[in-house]
Amino acid sequence: MSEQDGRAPGELPQLDATFGGQTQYRAPFAGDLAGRSLGLVNADGQHASYVFAGAHDVTRVDAQGTTSRRRYDATAVREDTYLIDMLSDDVSLPDSVPGLPVSETWALDLRRGLATLVTTVVTDRADGTRWVASSDAHWWLEGAAPGRHERSSGMAGVRVLWQYSDTDRYDHIYLNGSSFAWQCVSGTEQGLTELDRTRAYAIADDLYFFGWSEHVQPVESMLFVDLSAMKSIGRMIGWEEHTGAFVHHQFGAVGTLLNRTTYPPLRPLACG
Repeated sequence: MSEQDGRAPGELPQLDATFGGQTQYRAPFAGDLAGRSLGLVNADGQHASYVFAGAHDVTRVDAQGTTSRRRYDATAVREDTYLIDMLSDDVSLPDSVPGLPVSETWALDLRRGLATLVTTVVTDRADGTRWVASSDAHWWLEGAAPGRHERSSGMAGVRVLWQYSDTDRYDHIYLNGSSFAWQCVSGTEQGLTELDRTRAYAIADDLYFFGWSEHVQPVESMLFVDLSAMKSIGRMIGWEEHTGAFVHHQFGAVGTLLNRTTYPPLRPLACG
C-alpha cells in the first residue's frame, strides 16, 4: 500500500498523466556536442568513446571495439555543463528486461573534465513485478586530471516549491544527503506525498546532480538542481503498471525558495 494516502500503487495516477505535461519550463535541447568525440576513462582503467554524429545520434565504442548506437538529447545547464539523456535499444545488461530500452544519463562537466553516468534499467523481481534500478559510474575525459564528482549534503535543509507547468507544483524538502520528502501541492498527484532515498553530487556552486527512487511506484528520476538560478531539468524512467509499458519523460521546473533550515547548537535545557 502507498504511504501517501492508503491507495495501492495500481490506483495511483498513470505516469504519462503525471509527467507528460511537465515540459513547459524545460530548456531547449542543445546541438553543442554534434560532431564531437569524447573519450572517457575510469578508475579501473576502462576506456570508452562516444561519437556524437548529430544533435540526437551517438555511438559508443568500448575498448574491445564493440559499438552500440543510442539516441540522446543534450541540454546546457551552465557554461560547459550538460545534462545528456540517452536511450539504447540494442544494449543488453544482466539485470535488464530484454527488449526494453536502457537509459544512460550524464552529468557532463567539461570545465573539470568529469562525467558522472547513471545507467537505469527495468528489472524483473522475484515476486513477478517489475521495478526500476540504477547504478552510478564516474569517468573523466581523456587528457583531463583523474577525479570524480563527490556525493554532497549541500542541499540539506533547503525547501523549494517547484513548478513544472501551469498546474503542477511540488514541495520538496531536502532533509539530508540521502533522503527528501515531497508532496504534490497542485496537479494530477495533488495530496500525494512520499519520503524517498536520494543521492546528490556537487557539480559547481549551488549546482547538484540529484536523483531519487520512489518506493511506492517503479520510478526513478535524475536531474540537475540549480539553487542559484532556481531551476531544475531532468528525466524520469518508469514502468507503467497500468499498461505494462516502459515510460521515459523529460521535464523542467522553476523554483521558489521557501526556507533554509538550520539547527541551533545543542545546549542543555533548563528544568523547573
